[in-house]
Amino acid sequence: MALAGSASRVSGWFSATKTRQHVACRAFERPDEGRGQYNRNGLAVVHSDEGGMKCIRWVALPALLLLIGCSTEQAPQPDDGTIRIGKQAPEITATTIDGSRFQLSEHRGKVVVLEFWATWCGPCIKKMPFMKQLHEKYKDKPFVIVGISQDEDRRRMLDFVAKHELPWIQIHDASAASGGDPIGMRWQVFQIPQIYVLDHNGVIRYMPQSEAQIERAVKDLVSDVEVRNRT
Repeated sequence: MALAGSASRVSGWFSATKTRQHVACRAFERPDEGRGQYNRNGLAVVHSDEGGMKCIRWVALPALLLLIGCSTEQAPQPDDGTIRIGKQAPEITATTIDGSRFQLSEHRGKVVVLEFWATWCGPCIKKMPFMKQLHEKYKDKPFVIVGISQDEDRRRMLDFVAKHELPWIQIHDASAASGGDPIGMRWQVFQIPQIYVLDHNGVIRYMPQSEAQIERAVKDLVSDVEVRNRT
């Protein structure tokens, strides 16, 4: 596995070669700062301590989804299942930021927009006004938005949601910071914002990028549910 020049695309990085793996590390004041880089550089990020230095470890995404610590052993392989359009959405069981239990499968019968985001993600922030409009337009229909924050700092995320008055369901992917089983990892989220639009059966129908694509996907799927409900 090699970074293939990735480190050279980011100033201030140095490469460290280990058995069967090549990693690039850089010290950051805030882990989230490093985490926010992976969208630009096509790399996955893992936080670790090396010699007392807080370090961000980047690994080429096609080769590796998960790397633990600084071991030189071969990294675990990802599950065979691939998140793709037409596939049943993986279950999500979590606690929302208001303390409510959330289970994705309990929202069958509705169109679900899953948004993986973070407060440090510029494109995510730019999408917020649109997401608010989308929520307002469809809130009384068989439709729900679920935000899944990739922030490590829970308080920062909570303050952001309160300040910007985001009214839809919000989940803090706490296991991403605690070393558990992150929702984002199970959903193979390699960049954010990442949007999935699920139909009333919980099947992934769209992975839209633009606001127009999201709007069109929601409109079509909600219309389909309403027609089904009338028959």
